[in-house]
Amino acid sequence: MKKLLLSIIVFSVIALGACNSTPKKEEVPEKVKTAFQKKYPQVKKVKWEKEDKNIWEAEFAKNKREFSVEFSSDGIWKKTEYSIEISELSPTVKTTLDSLFSKFEIKKAEVTGNSERKAYEVELTDGKGTLEIIIDHKGNVLEKKVPIAPITIGEKSKKEEKDN
Repeated sequence: MKKLLLSIIVFSVIALGACNSTPKKEEVPEKVKTAFQKKYPQVKKVKWEKEDKNIWEAEFAKNKREFSVEFSSDGIWKKTEYSIEISELSPTVKTTLDSLFSKFEIKKAEVTGNSERKAYEVELTDGKGTLEIIIDHKGNVLEKKVPIAPITIGEKSKKEEKDN
C-alpha cells in the first residue's frame, strides 16, 4: 500500500511539473538583432514579433511615429513601414485617391518601402468596409487589398438575406 501511495505521489509531482512548464518564447536570432542595430542604432526600446517562419518584425517609436521593420531570419532587411498624418500625403496621391475612390474616406496612411520601391499604404473606408491601397508618389495604384471583414455570429450574410 505504501508503494502504491508513493507511486501516486511521484506520478502526480511529475505530471504537475509537466503541465506547468511553458515552452520558451523563441529568441530573436542574433543576425536579426545585429542587422536591426546597424540600421537603427539610436533605437533602444523594441518589441519583437515573429511574423512567420522566416520573418521577424521589430516595432518601435521614433520621431513621434510608429515604425514596423521586417527582417528575414538571416538578418536581411525586407521592409520598413511608418505612420504619417493624412495631411502628409502628396497632392498627387490625394488627387488620385479623390478621383478613383471618391466614395471612400482616408482612415490612415503609412509610408512603406524596401530596396525595390517606396510607396504609401493608405487605408480607406466607406462605412461598410475597408480597402487598403498601395500607391506610389506619382499617384499610380500598385496594389489593392480588401481585408477580410469580421463576422458576427448570428448575423446573416448578404447572400442569405438575398435568398430569404
